[in-house]
Amino acid sequence: DLSNDAMDELGRMGIKTGLKQHMVIKHHASPTNIGMNSQLTQSMLATRPNIRDALKISSKFLLETDYVDDPMKPGKVISPDSVPKRALMIRGEYHNHEKIFHEIFYDLPSRIYDPNLFEI
Repeated sequence: DLSNDAMDELGRMGIKTGLKQHMVIKHHASPTNIGMNSQLTQSMLATRPNIRDALKISSKFLLETDYVDDPMKPGKVISPDSVPKRALMIRGEYHNHEKIFHEIFYDLPSRIYDPNLFEI
């Protein structure tokens, strides 16, 4: 976990390169990071405990996998199919799953990238 000061420093580094702070993504964020007052976009490993803990605070986070393509370590860390599986978990456990889905899978990516990429 990063401290508030470290998160602020990441934001300043992004600004120096011409990025808006919300376009800087803090990968491997923890649910504790989600609760920080930061302009950075948080991306969290798609584990059940992470999602459940984070959703107690906010739905403003991205989900990520961390897959190592090594036959000696199959499925190391979080496999690529974890995000769709966690989406099914959210749908089954949260009555406001559509709002959560919209935030995680549309609103945040649209803020970071061109919103037209996500239009159907």
